[in-house]
Amino acid sequence: MYFNLSNSFIQRFKVLNAMKNYDKLLEFEVRLPKFNNKPYFEYNSFDFEDFEWIGYEKTESYKTRHIKNLFESLLSNMVALGEKNKYDDAINLYFKSILSKPEYFKYSENLESDLKSLHQQFNKNKT
Repeated sequence: MYFNLSNSFIQRFKVLNAMKNYDKLLEFEVRLPKFNNKPYFEYNSFDFEDFEWIGYEKTESYKTRHIKNLFESLLSNMVALGEKNKYDDAINLYFKSILSKPEYFKYSENLESDLKSLHQQFNKNKT
């Protein structure tokens, strides 16, 4: 259900990020629904069994398809916060989202090395 609800805002984040319209992206983020009474980025109940998902053009891992998209939106949100000098909010987003959870990086496809680097950087600065 989370992915069904979040898919449209993920697409919106991608467009606004590509346009570098960070104000609009952050304005949109504030209006997103909460999940379990928490912001969208805190949702992390992805420990269900993965399965083959039949998409428009190919069959792929359900988790890879949807978690990769979520990673893209989280990164877009984090970049927007950074561009608007909201560094504390960006750090909060990082640590409360799956961006800080290496067990999910394998579902990110081409983002995996960037996520690992980000993880190392944040954890190096944390100590």
